[in-house]
Amino acid sequence: METWILTENETLSGNLHDALAHSGIVCPEERILDLASLPEWKDVLKQAQGVLFVVVQRFGKDHCNLVRYLRNVVERDTTIAIASASTDDMAVVQAVRVGANDFLALNEWLTDEVVSFLGRLRESQRQDGDEGTVVTVIPCQSASDASLTTLNLSGVFSMLEGSCMVCDMHFRGSDLALRLKLDHRHNVVDLLTQADVIDEGMLRQVLVEHASGISLLPGPDLFADLAGIQMPLCRDVVALARSCWPIVTVNTESVYQARQVGVLGMSDVVVLAIRLDIASVHRAKQAITMLLESNVPRASIHIVAVGAGIAGELPANSVKKILQVDNFHCVPEDQEAVVKSTNIGNPLVFEQPNCKTAKAFRACAESLLGIEAPAKTSTLPLSGLRAASFLAISALMLCS
Repeated sequence: METWILTENETLSGNLHDALAHSGIVCPEERILDLASLPEWKDVLKQAQGVLFVVVQRFGKDHCNLVRYLRNVVERDTTIAIASASTDDMAVVQAVRVGANDFLALNEWLTDEVVSFLGRLRESQRQDGDEGTVVTVIPCQSASDASLTTLNLSGVFSMLEGSCMVCDMHFRGSDLALRLKLDHRHNVVDLLTQADVIDEGMLRQVLVEHASGISLLPGPDLFADLAGIQMPLCRDVVALARSCWPIVTVNTESVYQARQVGVLGMSDVVVLAIRLDIASVHRAKQAITMLLESNVPRASIHIVAVGAGIAGELPANSVKKILQVDNFHCVPEDQEAVVKSTNIGNPLVFEQPNCKTAKAFRACAESLLGIEAPAKTSTLPLSGLRAASFLAISALMLCS
């Protein structure tokens, strides 16, 4: 998203810049302009697209002429958002009349203000009939890998899009609510056993909200009675969710179960969470075969190698050739950070955003959304590469 900041207060604009960065929106320094030098920036602002934030200490009636001027200068589709530490209510009304699109309060809840603003912006840009993106996550090693991947990708989706709905369809011991430390009275089974048509109101009653912006539809307990589940309703739930959220992440227990509940045909992206070992790669190859048989385009399949960077593992390039996929992402091992974030109940991308695992999940999520990320080189020791190369030959023989 292209962003511009026109400011009269460097401290306030710095706070806004940091809050935007926390939500995954980077405003380059060259797009932060001094309001006092506005006439000099006229030609530059004519090219401004996306969102233009006007940062002032107190927005009053005098600033309405500024909004009117900016509306005549910037592109027609550019969103003008006023960010102010205090406001005059009548001035706000007048500003809307002359062209302002939104307001943000520059206070201690600025981060939440930005998240809410991005959600409103996403909804306003969505055309009638548009649907959200469905990302389905499938484990090829363990359910824990899929849970870790689901929550961290969804956390980044929430930062980038303002909100994200997570549907936990792991029917045999789901743990997403536990990992987020969210108490809940209902779960997905309550919807899948409904005799009535599921509507948005019913769906939202079952959801639990996390501070990260994730709306979670919890899965059932390990020993829950699943006898009354109507599998066709799984598709109805996902279809309803994608009409209400910009991104829906579906957590599943296997590729076979994902096909059984009918979400593969609805998925824009399918993520296979693997480990760089022979057994996991073998299962991934079988999963890809089933995905292709289910008419999932190969280009829609993304491999996420969790816990990468361990000496003796299979080389990522060899695994990529074995699986014949272009979308391959390595998430390096940082067990201490992962365990800490899990026990705290906060996705790693929020709890320790600067650790290598969180950065890798962020790059992966951006790639899924089509955001370009710089390529990274491997830091695996030479001895590890030699050992892994030997194992890769075995994997090729086993998986071919």
